[in-house]
Amino acid sequence: MNDDSEYLEISSTLEILEDQIKILSEKIKSGRIKDTKKEEIRIKWIRTLGYLCKTYAQIKESQKMEELEKEMEVLKKVLEK
Repeated sequence: MNDDSEYLEISSTLEILEDQIKILSEKIKSGRIKDTKKEEIRIKWIRTLGYLCKTYAQIKESQKMEELEKEMEVLKKVLEK
């Protein structure tokens, strides 16, 4: 897999995560809970939101690390010359 297609897949994944985080956040904030069963569902939504946010942050961190590695390689090549 080349770098461009990998970036597009990561970018698409991040877009999906961003959308789902927004949707889930709104459901958590605006949903009316009148019984315990629905409250249990809200708690599951909150856990899912936490998981999505964690995954999103990990992907973003991974992207930063890849960018830094590329920059380091360029700097190494420049210093070798």
